[in-house]
Amino acid sequence: MHNKVPVALLVSFVVNTAFCAVIELVLGFTCNWPPDPVTGLLPLWDYSNMAFNFMGQICLQNTLLFGVVATLMTWVVYPALQREYLKLPEPMRQTFFVAVLVFYAIVVCLYVINITLPV
Repeated sequence: MHNKVPVALLVSFVVNTAFCAVIELVLGFTCNWPPDPVTGLLPLWDYSNMAFNFMGQICLQNTLLFGVVATLMTWVVYPALQREYLKLPEPMRQTFFVAVLVFYAIVVCLYVINITLPV
């Protein structure tokens, strides 16, 4: 059992890193492409000046960082949040769920209608 944890952690890191890279690449090609015809720059992010980049959409440094963060979320943050969430009484859990859902719906609506909130 003790020897399986490092292997599972490594597999989790590799899978999380690959998944994050695919997500960023797909989002890059859908939201960040084509480059501006005048300047040649990508509108949202451009990793062209970073080492080991792919078409300016992903780079090794950020991909590895995303993998580390996703693995920490998987192994540390999510289990801790789940333990605390399950300690809440059921009615409070349902209220919390609805509040998160409403907040998410508001954020999506603001994004869709493109309202800029003052900072």
